[in-house]
Amino acid sequence: MSETGRKVGIFHSLGFRLGLFVGVALAVGLTVHFVVSMAHHEEALLSLKKEEASVLAGAIQVSLNDAMMEGESGRKDLQESIEKIGKRPMIDRVRILNSEGVVQYSTDAAEIGRRVEQSAPDCRQCHAGEVKPVSGEIDLASCAYEPSAPGESGRVLGVIHPIYNDMDPASCMVCHDDRKLLGKLDVVVSLGNLDADIRHHRGALVLFGLLGVGGIIAIVTAAIHLLVHRPVARLLDGTRKIGSLDLSHRLPADRRDELGNLAQAFNDMTGRLQQAQEKIRNFTASLEEKVEEKTKELQAAQLSMLRAEKMAAIGRMAAGVAHEINNPLTGVITFATLLKRRTEDPGSSEDLDTIIEEAHRCSNIARGLLDFSRGGVLSTREVRMNRLLDRTLGLVEKQAAFHNIEIVREYDPDLPAVTLDEDRIGQVILNLVMNAAEAMGDGGRLTIRTLSIGDDGRDDGDSIGIHVEDTGPGIPDSVAARVFEPFFTTKEPGRGTGLGLSVSYGIVADHGGRIRVEGRPGEGARFVVTLPVDGGNE
Repeated sequence: MSETGRKVGIFHSLGFRLGLFVGVALAVGLTVHFVVSMAHHEEALLSLKKEEASVLAGAIQVSLNDAMMEGESGRKDLQESIEKIGKRPMIDRVRILNSEGVVQYSTDAAEIGRRVEQSAPDCRQCHAGEVKPVSGEIDLASCAYEPSAPGESGRVLGVIHPIYNDMDPASCMVCHDDRKLLGKLDVVVSLGNLDADIRHHRGALVLFGLLGVGGIIAIVTAAIHLLVHRPVARLLDGTRKIGSLDLSHRLPADRRDELGNLAQAFNDMTGRLQQAQEKIRNFTASLEEKVEEKTKELQAAQLSMLRAEKMAAIGRMAAGVAHEINNPLTGVITFATLLKRRTEDPGSSEDLDTIIEEAHRCSNIARGLLDFSRGGVLSTREVRMNRLLDRTLGLVEKQAAFHNIEIVREYDPDLPAVTLDEDRIGQVILNLVMNAAEAMGDGGRLTIRTLSIGDDGRDDGDSIGIHVEDTGPGIPDSVAARVFEPFFTTKEPGRGTGLGLSVSYGIVADHGGRIRVEGRPGEGARFVVTLPVDGGNE
């Protein structure tokens, strides 16, 4: 499966990771808040418990003062009252100590009469470990402490409440002389209810904290799914479609946030890709057309090259054959002429004339072969092609073969002068015009056109073109491929040697030009001659 198509597990998904991160952050924050809140809550409850214990100690002190004023019976009732108070669920211990630290009254009868030193563990919390003598000058306030030994129901809290001689000094001096501090009231209350309340509150905080964290995680996960996961899934789906070259796909970009901007950027990118793809397709189609066009040009050039090589090979062979034939023909003509002069028989004289005529014909063929193969030395000069064409047409247009032929001249008036061999190019034009007249036979239209052309086909004057067009039967492709071969002709036997076009081909090639034929059966033929302005010289 490709990277874009890989399925993402739930533990690797963006929503799970963000939800987990938010959950951990909330858990840490709520834990800190829970610890701080519980500390403050426990401290507040403990302070409230201290106040309750102080209020209880004050009430007991009032009862103590009343009992002391009643004498012996009052003290007995006080011990009973303290024992009853000690039986209440929230009271762990109540005892009254005199100024010497001796227990006078207590919920635990076993400790009555026992002396409690200031160095005792419960006393060190208020006295900070310093043992000070108790005198009438000491002024103590109420203090709270945590007993060293827990009560039966768990934690306990002790409150020491001083008992001062502030009622009726004269009455108290009977038993306590003139001391200001008469004793201490020690009340120890149970913290069981407090601890139960703290546990309940702690449990409630933990429960609501977990529910809150879970609810927030669920809300965050749902928000991530709606705001992030779905848009990202659409982006991923769009990326897959783009990967499958479906460039027409667009994403909804109606959101006004970063993902909306991302979707719009994605659509813009897809649009540019679609335009680039269309350009590539158009370029590919154009490139295919150009390649096909160039291939045809290369094939035509290859055929032309093969034809040129073939013509060169034939030319070399023709030069050898013509050279070997020309010398014997000269001898034949010479001796036939001598015999004609000696003979007096008219019949023999006619036969010798036939021999001389046919020998001259063979000699002309041999000379044409030599011209085709070697070309000879060009005698070049600047020539106005339009004038040369008029002069050449003037030699033939009065002949009988041209009586039914309309000659149309389409000359370029700005045609530049051309450096060439006037006689040889005139021979080429004359050959093309005569062939056109013979092809049309009963009449037609012969068009001679000149134009200035460049090597790339533009009108920049590097070369000139000469078009010779007729309205004859045209030339089949099979014939057009061979018209420049020596001895190839479509004329009847005895009416042509098949060297005219091949010799013309050689003359044009000697000038650095090209000659080709165009035409289809039934549409006439057109010979195109291209000649460089400078005669092919660098």
